[in-house]
Amino acid sequence: MQAQASLKQAREWLSQGMFAEAWEMLLSLRREFEANPPDKPLLLDMWRGLLTLAQARSDARMVQEIVPKMLQAGREQFEFDSSQMGALLHHAGQALAAIGAGSDAETFFMQAYRRLPDEKKPRHDYGLQLAYFYASYGHLDQALRWAKEAAGKSSSPEELMLAHRAICCFYDAQGKSLEAAGLRQQGQASIPDQNPGWILIDQARSQRRLGLASRADALYREGLAHLPDGDKARIYREIALNLLSRRDLAGAEAALVEGAQWVNPVSFEAQLLRAEQARLWQFQGRFAETETVVQEILALWCERFSPHHPVCLRLREVLVEISILRRDWMQGIGRAEELLRISAGAYGSEHPCVARALYWMGQVWLYEGAREQAKQAFVQAQMIWDEWGDFSEVERALIHFGLGLIFADELEFYKAEDEMKKACDLIEQRGLGNQALVLGHLLSARGDICRVTGRDRQAQECGQRSQELLRPKK
Repeated sequence: MQAQASLKQAREWLSQGMFAEAWEMLLSLRREFEANPPDKPLLLDMWRGLLTLAQARSDARMVQEIVPKMLQAGREQFEFDSSQMGALLHHAGQALAAIGAGSDAETFFMQAYRRLPDEKKPRHDYGLQLAYFYASYGHLDQALRWAKEAAGKSSSPEELMLAHRAICCFYDAQGKSLEAAGLRQQGQASIPDQNPGWILIDQARSQRRLGLASRADALYREGLAHLPDGDKARIYREIALNLLSRRDLAGAEAALVEGAQWVNPVSFEAQLLRAEQARLWQFQGRFAETETVVQEILALWCERFSPHHPVCLRLREVLVEISILRRDWMQGIGRAEELLRISAGAYGSEHPCVARALYWMGQVWLYEGAREQAKQAFVQAQMIWDEWGDFSEVERALIHFGLGLIFADELEFYKAEDEMKKACDLIEQRGLGNQALVLGHLLSARGDICRVTGRDRQAQECGQRSQELLRPKK
């Protein structure tokens, strides 16, 4: 009975985001079970809980250790081809995908898929679930393949529309917006009586990725009229970000204020809109107002979620950036160290959150002029990102960019250009998508370095491409 109570408590902590407490409880149960083997269901529940936490912590070693133990515990209770084993195989696949073991994960997902009922709907739903799961980790090829699998298993026009919407989103993310637009038109023609709201929103997102902000704005506004009230706030946030890409700060702030009217003032969505509004103030140089709002939201979210929740870590990054803009290096380093401490304490020293904290620490050192400390932080961050493959093109690019700036300050211009080139290549290898502005700024810096080394033709080419990407489009 005590073990059952402990498992129940661990599940509650896990659902509340209290990972450290749940982790210690389950490790204690593991030691107890190794000394006194429990009933099989209890053992399986313990392994499932540990795997969930290992996945959340991105602990690759622990995931690899637990997966076979969990599956063996399942085999001792369920038939090999049963749906229960399918659920365990799916859980194993999710954990392996989260640590970057994509080929192993795909094997488990296929085995789980094979154990589904031989009916179209469950296979359609599972295909979509996997498509969005892979997309959340940046594996767009696998996401697209599973979305197409879901489309092939659709048994109604509505199911086919859901699959096509997913396919279009992944096309957009890959820079294939023309293919996405064609498929959306085909879907709209096949179901003419459907609510056009989300189709219009998807079209707006496609135009936004192409950099056509004015067209996107018109489609967003048209789509809003057809959406349920509960979905409007997050679309207003997208409208604000789209207007921001046109340097329309006043229009972006007006959209955020309008969006706030559709949500409860204390809801997560309302605070997200406030955070975006604070970022607009930051662009306007209103640092004190930005800092006050960000700290208020951070305190609220730390209480509601946990200090190491990704949204809380992102807000801490904003505070570090404000310190840099104010040229308050001591405060900036203190905030970056706190960000690093919270990230490493929650996720371990080899996690992307730690790499992001090191990046911001390097940024503070770089702007202060402490090049050696900045270089050390960037190199540490780069080592972590390199272990995470294709999850982090933009972050890895910014690390190379930071190293390039350091080499330029040290008058090692050829090394600087090499780092700048690596940064540009990382952004370009997946198509521009939403990163056109990032690439534009990187190319501008690379062009400056080429000009210093006397490579005028390369400098001119970089400058022209940079201007094309940074010029607001209609």
